[in-house]
Amino acid sequence: MNLHVSGKYWALVLGLAIVIVAAPFALPDYELVLGFGFFIAAGLAVSWNLVGGIAGQFALGHSMYVGVGAYCVAILVSDSRVPLPLAVLVSGALCAAIAAASAALFLRMRGAYFSVATMGLSLACMAAVVISPSLGATAGIILPGDLPVDDRILFWVAGALALGAIVATLIISRSTFGLSLMAVRDDELAAAESGVNPLFLKCLIMAISGGATGLFGGIIALQKLTVEPYSAFSLTWAIQMIIMSVIGGLGTVWGPVAGAALVYSLQQALDELAVWNMLVTAVILILIIRLAPGGLVELAESVVTRLGQWSRRDKSAQDLAKGT
Repeated sequence: MNLHVSGKYWALVLGLAIVIVAAPFALPDYELVLGFGFFIAAGLAVSWNLVGGIAGQFALGHSMYVGVGAYCVAILVSDSRVPLPLAVLVSGALCAAIAAASAALFLRMRGAYFSVATMGLSLACMAAVVISPSLGATAGIILPGDLPVDDRILFWVAGALALGAIVATLIISRSTFGLSLMAVRDDELAAAESGVNPLFLKCLIMAISGGATGLFGGIIALQKLTVEPYSAFSLTWAIQMIIMSVIGGLGTVWGPVAGAALVYSLQQALDELAVWNMLVTAVILILIIRLAPGGLVELAESVVTRLGQWSRRDKSAQDLAKGT
């Protein structure tokens, strides 16, 4: 897999890693919780963007991976007392396997049929948990209260996973694998005729995306210390991932992060005004789709380009004035 990642991107990633490591020593507990929530939002949006943006497969079932990841961790640490790092890794591996299997079943479908099929599988999984007494049915599972985690550790883990998802997107988007995915997204028949295996590529990217989402689901369970089906498998998870990705810039590396920052900030600012929160987010989404389909990333690039043009125009005018 050939990589063409500029050194400036690695410098930015290193800078973010340093901030994530150092921040908990300066932030109060409440802001650590807010930081954890932002990393979850950004990480989930970046994970979905791998499938929905880069691969162009508009999946609506990523809530399932959040729920499966959360329940997997809850069961492992409650019943078997498996070490927490291993439990989280198992949740990611299980979700990756489920995502690859669902891709093999559904990815021959086109457009809305694929989207609805993934959503149906998510709803079926939630229903299966609801009717399973061994999984706590509607009451869910309460995790042990003596787990060796606190807000600082959760901040670091969520930050590391979010940064890992960004790095994975950066590498994939600039590799031959990513270029092949984009070719399949743009014209699957033409890509297949050029020697690309669309089904294999889609299964692989679904596994990566689903596995990453499952990891975030696992640490959500550790933070809440309880899981129940209606919140763990809620379609709101998938809707939020999609909204953040579209607002930030579908198919870009940093777009979902920018979208998550905006949407999450609005959620916190309008926390006590849920209706206004939804209204403002919906208006922003509509404006982005109508005026800047490429999202905040496209908007920022457009502003920078225009500023550059004005700067060059002013410089040319000054040079002309000096010449006269």
